[in-house]
Amino acid sequence: MRTAENGDVIKVDHVIYSHYGIYVREGWKESVIHYTDENSAGDFKRMISETSVKHFLNGAKREDISVVSFTGHVYSAEETVRRARSKLGKEGYNLVTNNCEHFAVWCKTGHQRSSQVKRGKSSLLMTCVGIFFMAICGRKVI
Repeated sequence: MRTAENGDVIKVDHVIYSHYGIYVREGWKESVIHYTDENSAGDFKRMISETSVKHFLNGAKREDISVVSFTGHVYSAEETVRRARSKLGKEGYNLVTNNCEHFAVWCKTGHQRSSQVKRGKSSLLMTCVGIFFMAICGRKVI
């Protein structure tokens, strides 16, 4: 695993989800632009903020950070950070359609995508199909 560089999409895995953001390094100063629950005013609204790496980790260890790689077109580090900063203060978080992964991937590639949502939809679909087939085969479902 490589060390994060300015403009990289980074993620940290928590128990049931992964959190994504844009890593920013300017000289010795480093930060992460990501959706967070708390802003500087102390309000609990999900909005895009630039915070410390420690805040981004939310209890995870620094070595738990991984750099996300992409194939195809990606923006330069400077453009990725510019795109991320252009959304600072933006609200509108939605777990399915506009989460932290959607935001970070958009900053880097221009496309809003979330592999977590895609996997979640596939798992839900497979669970429903399994329950359906168990039901029509006469097996007790619950």
